Amino acid sequence: MDKNSFFKIKNYTDNSVDIEIYGDIVGDSFSKWQEEDVCPIDVRNALTEAGGRDLNIHINSCGGSVVAGYAIGNTLKNYNGKKRCFIDGAAASMAAYIAVCCDEIFMPANSYLMVHKPIANVKGNANVLNQRIKIMDGMQAGMVNTFLAKAKDGVTEEQINEFMNANNGDGTWFTGVEAAQYFHITVTDSLEVVAYIGESFRDCKNLPKKLVKNLENKKVQCKCSLELLKMKGV
Repeated sequence: MDKNSFFKIKNYTDNSVDIEIYGDIVGDSFSKWQEEDVCPIDVRNALTEAGGRDLNIHINSCGGSVVAGYAIGNTLKNYNGKKRCFIDGAAASMAAYIAVCCDEIFMPANSYLMVHKPIANVKGNANVLNQRIKIMDGMQAGMVNTFLAKAKDGVTEEQINEFMNANNGDGTWFTGVEAAQYFHITVTDSLEVVAYIGESFRDCKNLPKKLVKNLENKKVQCKCSLELLKMKGV
């Protein structure tokens, strides 16, 4: 299957289209490991096809590349149509950044938003490491400014940095209800669909216990389904 075949705009109307960001956020099509993964060129092409219609952006992603997330977020900011974000399961890391680049955010009460410090795989001498620290600190400052623009009155830059720095930099998970205390988010009724958020989240650090349990339940369900198929001779 073509790795670019999953990402497309859906549910055309005269006024709006739907876009799903349901995989990892990667730099380009060559970096995709699964068909759900999304890169900046996917989003740019989709917005060109949308032609100025309003966007309903559905997110269930553990994030990915900081640079790619910035590119997607900036592309959305510069798009003329209205951007409504629906966090269907979880928007973690750079997926959370993309969410706050939208005009409106809607979260079921049992969905999640997560922020953390930027992460990089780096090797080299002290000069290289010090330079990388400066770059990553600059990336965090840019993220904080974007989150601050979506924050409620009274929320400070220091608070958002604290959220990102919590748990030794692994960050903070918010339910929809918790996120709405700090950011301009509309909380909707809990949905059963977010009981399973996807295998791509299994490597996330500091994952809420409820989501860990849901991932384990899904593995049991998959194992049972496989056994049934074997019994049927499939």
